[in-house]
Amino acid sequence: MVFVYADGCTGACEKAGPNSATELLTLARQSSGPRLFAAYDGPDLPAAPRLDASYANADETEVVLSWQEPDDHGSAVYEYRVYRYFVGDSGAEQIGTVINGSASFTDTVAAGDQPRYRVTAVNAFGEGGSCMWIGPTLKIDLIP
Repeated sequence: MVFVYADGCTGACEKAGPNSATELLTLARQSSGPRLFAAYDGPDLPAAPRLDASYANADETEVVLSWQEPDDHGSAVYEYRVYRYFVGDSGAEQIGTVINGSASFTDTVAAGDQPRYRVTAVNAFGEGGSCMWIGPTLKIDLIP
Protein backbone atom coordinates (compact mmCIF):
# COMPACT_ATOMS: atom_id res chain seq x y z
CA MET A 1 0.00 0.00 0.00
CA VAL A 2 1.28 3.46 -0.87
CA PHE A 3 0.02 6.63 0.78
CA VAL A 4 0.87 10.33 0.88
CA TYR A 5 0.43 12.84 3.66
CA ALA A 6 1.47 16.38 4.63
CA ASP A 7 4.16 16.28 7.30
CA GLY A 8 4.59 19.74 8.78
CA CYS A 9 5.52 22.92 7.01
CA THR A 10 8.64 23.94 5.12
CA GLY A 11 8.83 27.63 5.97
CA ALA A 12 9.37 29.47 9.23
CA CYS A 13 6.52 27.87 11.15
CA GLU A 14 5.92 28.55 14.81
CA LYS A 15 3.57 26.79 17.16
CA ALA A 16 1.57 29.91 18.06
CA GLY A 17 2.98 32.28 15.46
CA PRO A 18 2.58 32.92 11.76
CA ASN A 19 2.19 30.00 9.40
CA SER A 20 4.03 29.93 6.06
CA ALA A 21 1.11 27.97 4.51
CA THR A 22 3.57 25.43 3.10
CA GLU A 23 3.66 21.69 3.67
CA LEU A 24 6.27 18.97 3.38
CA LEU A 25 4.94 16.13 1.23
CA THR A 26 5.74 12.63 2.49
CA LEU A 27 5.30 9.44 0.48
CA ALA A 28 5.23 6.15 2.40
CA ARG A 29 4.91 2.50 1.48
CA GLN A 30 3.57 -0.11 3.85
CA SER A 31 5.20 -3.49 3.38
CA SER A 32 4.22 -5.32 6.56
CA GLY A 33 2.15 -5.14 9.71
CA PRO A 34 -1.56 -4.51 10.17
CA ARG A 35 -3.19 -3.00 7.11
CA LEU A 36 -5.16 0.21 6.90
CA PHE A 37 -8.36 -1.82 6.73
CA ALA A 38 -8.72 -4.72 9.18
CA ALA A 39 -10.38 -6.83 6.47
CA TYR A 40 -6.95 -7.13 4.80
CA ASP A 41 -5.05 -8.13 7.96
CA GLY A 42 -3.90 -11.68 8.53
CA PRO A 43 -2.00 -14.28 6.55
CA ASP A 44 -1.67 -13.79 2.83
CA LEU A 45 0.67 -14.40 -0.11
CA PRO A 46 4.24 -13.25 0.50
CA ALA A 47 5.50 -9.95 -0.88
CA ALA A 48 7.92 -9.80 -3.81
CA PRO A 49 11.62 -10.30 -2.95
CA ARG A 50 14.00 -7.45 -3.83
CA LEU A 51 16.36 -9.04 -6.36
CA ASP A 52 19.97 -8.22 -7.28
CA ALA A 53 21.82 -9.89 -10.17
CA SER A 54 25.48 -9.61 -11.09
CA TYR A 55 27.99 -11.46 -13.21
CA ALA A 56 30.49 -13.48 -11.19
CA ASN A 57 33.13 -13.59 -13.95
CA ALA A 58 34.49 -11.24 -16.62
CA ASP A 59 33.28 -13.39 -19.54
CA GLU A 60 29.69 -12.94 -18.29
CA THR A 61 28.75 -16.61 -18.19
CA GLU A 62 28.01 -17.00 -14.47
CA VAL A 63 25.21 -14.98 -12.87
CA VAL A 64 24.73 -14.69 -9.11
CA LEU A 65 21.25 -13.78 -7.93
CA SER A 66 20.61 -12.65 -4.38
CA TRP A 67 17.56 -11.23 -2.67
CA GLN A 68 16.27 -9.95 0.61
CA GLU A 69 13.66 -12.01 2.40
CA PRO A 70 10.30 -10.36 1.74
CA ASP A 71 7.46 -9.80 4.17
CA ASP A 72 5.85 -13.24 4.61
CA HIS A 73 2.46 -11.66 5.53
CA GLY A 74 2.00 -13.98 8.47
CA SER A 75 2.98 -17.31 6.91
CA ALA A 76 6.63 -18.38 6.69
CA VAL A 77 8.26 -18.47 3.24
CA TYR A 78 9.42 -22.03 2.54
CA GLU A 79 10.52 -21.74 -1.09
CA TYR A 80 11.73 -19.27 -3.72
CA ARG A 81 11.21 -19.81 -7.45
CA VAL A 82 13.72 -18.43 -9.93
CA TYR A 83 12.61 -17.53 -13.47
CA ARG A 84 14.69 -16.55 -16.51
CA TYR A 85 14.20 -15.44 -20.07
CA PHE A 86 16.64 -14.20 -22.70
CA VAL A 87 16.19 -10.90 -24.51
CA GLY A 88 14.76 -11.75 -27.93
CA ASP A 89 13.09 -15.00 -26.80
CA SER A 90 9.34 -15.34 -26.53
CA GLY A 91 8.94 -16.92 -23.12
CA ALA A 92 10.23 -17.32 -19.60
CA GLU A 93 10.87 -20.53 -17.71
CA GLN A 94 11.38 -21.53 -14.12
CA ILE A 95 15.04 -22.50 -13.83
CA GLY A 96 15.31 -23.26 -10.15
CA THR A 97 13.79 -23.66 -6.71
CA VAL A 98 15.57 -22.52 -3.57
CA ILE A 99 14.50 -23.91 -0.20
CA ASN A 100 15.64 -23.92 3.43
CA GLY A 101 16.01 -20.17 3.85
CA SER A 102 18.77 -19.58 1.30
CA ALA A 103 18.53 -16.23 -0.49
CA SER A 104 20.83 -16.77 -3.47
CA PHE A 105 21.06 -18.72 -6.72
CA THR A 106 23.79 -19.09 -9.35
CA ASP A 107 22.99 -19.54 -13.04
CA THR A 108 25.27 -20.35 -15.98
CA VAL A 109 24.60 -18.81 -19.41
CA ALA A 110 26.45 -18.67 -22.71
CA ALA A 111 28.71 -15.70 -23.40
CA GLY A 112 26.74 -13.00 -25.19
CA ASP A 113 23.33 -14.10 -23.87
CA GLN A 114 21.19 -11.37 -22.35
CA PRO A 115 19.37 -13.05 -19.45
CA ARG A 116 16.65 -11.42 -17.36
CA TYR A 117 15.53 -12.79 -14.00
CA ARG A 118 12.79 -12.60 -11.42
CA VAL A 119 12.21 -14.42 -8.12
CA THR A 120 8.99 -15.18 -6.28
CA ALA A 121 8.43 -16.34 -2.70
CA VAL A 122 6.07 -19.17 -1.75
CA ASN A 123 4.31 -19.66 1.59
CA ALA A 124 1.33 -21.75 2.73
CA PHE A 125 -1.04 -19.45 0.80
CA GLY A 126 0.78 -19.81 -2.52
CA GLU A 127 3.23 -18.01 -4.77
CA GLY A 128 3.49 -14.26 -4.28
CA GLY A 129 4.31 -11.61 -6.84
CA SER A 130 7.72 -10.77 -8.21
CA CYS A 131 9.86 -7.77 -8.82
CA MET A 132 10.35 -6.50 -12.36
CA TRP A 133 12.59 -8.54 -14.65
CA ILE A 134 16.21 -7.49 -14.10
CA GLY A 135 19.42 -8.13 -15.97
CA PRO A 136 22.79 -8.80 -14.34
CA THR A 137 25.45 -6.13 -13.99
CA LEU A 138 29.20 -6.58 -14.18
CA LYS A 139 30.97 -6.09 -10.85
CA ILE A 140 33.53 -3.30 -10.81
CA ASP A 141 36.36 -5.63 -9.71
CA LEU A 142 35.80 -7.80 -12.80
CA ILE A 143 36.23 -4.97 -15.31
CA PRO A 144 39.62 -5.40 -17.02
